[in-house]
Amino acid sequence: MTISIVESFSKSSLLEGLNGSHNYFIESDNIQLSFSPNSFVLTDLKHSLDSGFICPRVKIINYSETRILEITEIFSIFAYCSGDVYKSFVQLSAENDFKPKTIDNFDVYFDPANAYKVFSPFALRKVKPLGAIPLVWSLGDVLRVLANNQFSDCRCASAHTNDCSVQALALMHDLVTEPTGWRAAVDNGRVKLWHHHIKCGSFIPVV
Repeated sequence: MTISIVESFSKSSLLEGLNGSHNYFIESDNIQLSFSPNSFVLTDLKHSLDSGFICPRVKIINYSETRILEITEIFSIFAYCSGDVYKSFVQLSAENDFKPKTIDNFDVYFDPANAYKVFSPFALRKVKPLGAIPLVWSLGDVLRVLANNQFSDCRCASAHTNDCSVQALALMHDLVTEPTGWRAAVDNGRVKLWHHHIKCGSFIPVV
């Protein structure tokens, strides 16, 4: 079953990424809608987190330095495609044929992404739990612990909430979509995470 773009925003789960974008995950269509002041991106999540696959992705870009991309303008673009999320995705993908086009003064691109770098909360069931606390933490270990609720007191700098489960989702989103430049260290039983030189989150493992 597909749902309209307006229903999508009212019924989806929202996360905020490291780059300040708002990420809406629509389970009924298994699709992500990512919105920032200068872009709007739709991503097919079917193969999210899988190695050796791509996730089809459509980008709508506003290159103007003097105006911000408004959500009402996004609605007009989807109205062009009958207002349905998945039908819009399929139509925009087919029409682009890997070549950019212009709709209402916005550039539209078909830009597939490496599936292992695409986060989806619906794909976390693919992630196996951690069997024991490692001597040295890898990002894979961190993802396994967070995806399987093997933690307590998770904190994420990019999540503007005190809800521990939402903090964990936001942290996993940042780890998957920005996979380079991370390091983990243990301090008094708490695993702390840095992205480059910025402390981004921490949790207490319960394995």
